[in-house]
Amino acid sequence: MHMRKALLVLLLLAGPNAARNAAACSCDGVIPPCAAAWRADAVFIGTAVEQIAERVGGNLSWHVTRVSVQQPLRGEPRGSITLVPAVQPSAEQIANSTQHPGPVFSGSSCDYRFEPGRRYVIYATRTADGRWSTTNCSGTKPIEHGAADLE
Repeated sequence: MHMRKALLVLLLLAGPNAARNAAACSCDGVIPPCAAAWRADAVFIGTAVEQIAERVGGNLSWHVTRVSVQQPLRGEPRGSITLVPAVQPSAEQIANSTQHPGPVFSGSSCDYRFEPGRRYVIYATRTADGRWSTTNCSGTKPIEHGAADLE
């Protein structure tokens, strides 16, 4: 029953063009660390501290990850930063979310899923509003898989 309700909410948020606009995240294969570094605005080693729900507008929220930056490798992030999903919800999706009585969560197959307490090599970019973001296609990975990235 919960799956049907979630599907209904997704269709409601997507609107009449859902089938036309739906697409899975697609990466151009494995990105070598050097190429990933030049595509990113910042590269750093950080620990995922927590994931929290953040209201975007209407009844629409998304999950953001607070990260403690231990070692900047390229760029300016220092201290604690918040990573937001790369796919920003549209004004139409935010408006449609008010038709649902409870909170609705936005997400994409491109969103990187962090585990709190785990260390990562993070390739981040700035969003249009100046926040930090990363994706499954950016090169971000758990530090134990990042030996080549750290060389």
